[in-house]
Amino acid sequence: MRDVTRAYRPWSFVAELSGTPYIPQGREHRPGEPLAAGRHLPHPSSGDSRMIRRLALGLTTSALALTLAACGGDTTAPEPSPPVTLSTEDAQDALDEATDAATDLSTDDVTDAATDALDDATDAATDAATDIDTGDSDSLGDLAATCAETLTGSIADNVVIPGGTLTCIEGATIDGDVTMEAGAALLSRGATIEGNVQGTDIGAIDLAGGEVDGNVQISGGGTFNLHDVRVEGDIQVENLIGIIAINDTTVDGNIQCEGNTMEPAGANNAVDGNKEGQCAGV
Repeated sequence: MRDVTRAYRPWSFVAELSGTPYIPQGREHRPGEPLAAGRHLPHPSSGDSRMIRRLALGLTTSALALTLAACGGDTTAPEPSPPVTLSTEDAQDALDEATDAATDLSTDDVTDAATDALDDATDAATDAATDIDTGDSDSLGDLAATCAETLTGSIADNVVIPGGTLTCIEGATIDGDVTMEAGAALLSRGATIEGNVQGTDIGAIDLAGGEVDGNVQISGGGTFNLHDVRVEGDIQVENLIGIIAINDTTVDGNIQCEGNTMEPAGANNAVDGNKEGQCAGV
């Protein structure tokens, strides 16, 4: 008959590790078989199984620790790093460095942008001046196709050109003055203006052909172009930032130019009065 008690081999290793033989209950002690403190190990039960699992886990953990130590591994927990402290002086130094870096970057960006804008403006001015010197009276280019208002015929009154708009005059006769508001643009072809042409901080003015019986007075603004115009009074141009061109024009009075960003240019002008300031060479 099979000895059932010897089939419980899983528990025998506990006896071997502890030095205490496992003797199943109900079996007599065999001659020569040692006993631990004269007592038997109990028959395995559910409680004994849990004990055995805990013992096995402890042995496994101990074996793993011994293995790490043998391989040179550090089995101790690392000490926490000391906290990093930042003094007020350190924080201020970091802030100063960041501010300097941001300032340098902004300065470089602004300088590059300004240089690019200046180059573009120079190219545009050169192209426009070339058109004027070659007698191209349409120096405002595509603006002629966007006239907010076109004046023709006879107008027995003053004309006011609203700011931000382009007004075109084609062969009209105006009995009064033509006044340009800030940002206004005027494109005139063959018109007769019996009064003055005047404006402050204008967008652009381009007069070709025709005549002005009074003065032409522009203070502040963009571009100024007179081509083949008769002016019975004076021409005064000051504080403009764009190109100034006066060509093939007859002036009964004086030409006075000052405070303009770009030097006025011109040729073939007949001036009965004086050429003064920046317009001395036109």
